[in-house]
Amino acid sequence: MELVLGASLSPDYIFPNRLFDVIILEYIQNINPKDGLAPYYLGNLYYDRRIYQKAQALWEKSVKLDPDYAMSYRNLSIVYYNKTNQPKKALEYLEKAFKLDPKNARLVFELDSLYQKMNHSLTDRLAFLEKHLDLVEQRDDSYIQLVTLLNETGRYKEAYQKLMDRIFHPWEGGEGKVSSQYEYALVELAKQDIANENYTTAIEKLNRALVYPRSLGEGKLPTANNNVIDFYLGYAYKQINDTQQANEHLRLATQGLEKPSSAMYYNDQPSDTIFYQGLAFEQLGQTKEANGKFHALISNGEKHIFDNFEMDYFAVSLPDALLLKDDHKSLNVIDCYYLIALGYLGLNQVDKAHTMMDKITELTNNHQGMLRHYSFKKFSL
Repeated sequence: MELVLGASLSPDYIFPNRLFDVIILEYIQNINPKDGLAPYYLGNLYYDRRIYQKAQALWEKSVKLDPDYAMSYRNLSIVYYNKTNQPKKALEYLEKAFKLDPKNARLVFELDSLYQKMNHSLTDRLAFLEKHLDLVEQRDDSYIQLVTLLNETGRYKEAYQKLMDRIFHPWEGGEGKVSSQYEYALVELAKQDIANENYTTAIEKLNRALVYPRSLGEGKLPTANNNVIDFYLGYAYKQINDTQQANEHLRLATQGLEKPSSAMYYNDQPSDTIFYQGLAFEQLGQTKEANGKFHALISNGEKHIFDNFEMDYFAVSLPDALLLKDDHKSLNVIDCYYLIALGYLGLNQVDKAHTMMDKITELTNNHQGMLRHYSFKKFSL
């Protein structure tokens, strides 16, 4: 009688974690073979202990016994994507889980993460999040995905307004995500002002990008350089003949990272800042130094494109939640293509730059740096 009652109770906040629990759950399955939750619980325990095949078999048993329970499908989706290389089946099961539990905000975030991994179109992903906006607004991680997609589809004003409408809180895997989209939106809006020769308005936006509002939930790292912002500030001041401010910001834009490196953690300086160092040197009339930066990007990308990256055992502050596995070899190749492309852009070899960027799009459709620079045109000196 107790076993039947236990099978009918809510599975929320239940996570077996002891060897004794294995004995109990196996006993329950023998006594009450219709109980779909017992294999689900035991599968959780085995997956936590990295016994993935047993976990998979138990969750597959769970969905047969209890086909209306969403989390067994969700957990199987993770196994199929991370462990058995079946992304289409992973997507099928995760969408099934969301259909069974349509008010689960976590599943919206996970589904969009899987859509991103599988290179679903940016507009389709954005439409999905906007359709479930009530659930997106329950989680900072989903919300910043929405903001990121607004930026990536050119809807910068909406992205900025969404950021300003919310108070964010720190979360594991979210370091740098909110602030980077804040800067991105303001810089892209400022670039539009510069293109329309509204230099004073551009300067106001760029100065705003230098300071993080408290509502973003994170401060600027003391080691951070503002190469992108300072470059555009220098150029905008130059256009209104404020030579002192122009030279000061361009000088600041030349500082920072000495050589390219893989920005695997949120506190790493992005290598594309070296591109803006080169652009700033150009505006200051230091062509040799500028070309040195551009050649360094190409050389580094070509040198490291075949590297095998291994995550540090003590790695912290990774820029993504560790739910769905990353292909670090592919990420390294993308990063190297990007560096080479920027180098060629700096050297005015646009066709070669686009060749590299096209290689990136074959691997991913949501590389924000590539999206920003594909149509990049250098300013006149």
